[in-house]
Parts: sequence; structure tokens; C-alpha cells
Amino acid sequence: MRSAPKDTDAILEQWMKRAVHRLLDLREEIQEIEGELTAMMKENGQTLSTASGCGVVIAAEIIGEIGDVARFHSPGALAKYAGCAPREHSSGKTTRWRKTKGGNRRLNRSFHRLALSQI
Repeated sequence: MRSAPKDTDAILEQWMKRAVHRLLDLREEIQEIEGELTAMMKENGQTLSTASGCGVVIAAEIIGEIGDVARFHSPGALAKYAGCAPREHSSGKTTRWRKTKGGNRRLNRSFHRLALSQI
């Protein structure tokens, strides 16, 4: 059985220091981006992030994917666009509803995350 080289601990220590520095840099960048998103939403008068469980990132994703909400004639149309509305799959007297596989998957994911954070 071979033993580990003597300088393995020093190499691991350097690797961990670099990893920690990268993580700290990423955290700082994330905070800057969230600040920019908050400023942009306030500038445009968006208030979605005030909903319970809806952070700045989820609100920005939803607003970015929906665009102008006035283009949807009903809430059902928006649900269909997002892929959240079930589809009727019936035969004869039997009525069944199935999950929609289509729609805007990014918007669907954002709605899902919003729902999970509210639970």
C-alpha cells in the first residue's frame, strides 16, 4: 500500500483557500446582481417581489418571462402559456385531466419555486 506524499496537506490547503476565495467572490457578485435587479424593479414600478415568499430573483424571472401581462386576455391564458393549466383528456363519458407538458418551462419553474417558498 502506498502512502500519500508529504506535501498533500499543503496542496489541499491551497486548493481549499482558492475555493473559498471563489465562493466569496461569487457571493459578492450575487449580492450586486440582486441589488441591480431590485433597483430595476423599483424603477419600473414592479411590486411582485412584495408577495409572500417571492424574492427578487424569482420576481425578475417571472416578469422577464411574462413581459406585458396585458397581452393575456385572462388568467387562464397566462396559466396555459406557463404550462400550469391542466388539459382535458376525455373519452366518452369519462373526463380526465392531465398535466400539460408544453408551455414556457422557465416560467413554470418560477411559479413552482414561488409556490414551494410559500408553503
